[in-house]
Amino acid sequence: MRIIYTIEKWKTSYGSEEWSVYIGDIAIGSEVHNAESEYIKQFANNLSKIENLSSYEIYRIDKIVLKEEY
Repeated sequence: MRIIYTIEKWKTSYGSEEWSVYIGDIAIGSEVHNAESEYIKQFANNLSKIENLSSYEIYRIDKIVLKEEY
């Protein structure tokens, strides 16, 4: 798997660190193992997307707590 992304980090008023992760493109599968693959050209074409962060839609990922069952 290959991901092209950028991250914004900031401190909250409570002292914790928050992140926003902006994913420009994802390549999954056997094609990412070959350095001559099309995904490299695709990533190069999409690189400008992560430079314009206003073009993104925001999705919040809520914390998931897994409980063990006995």
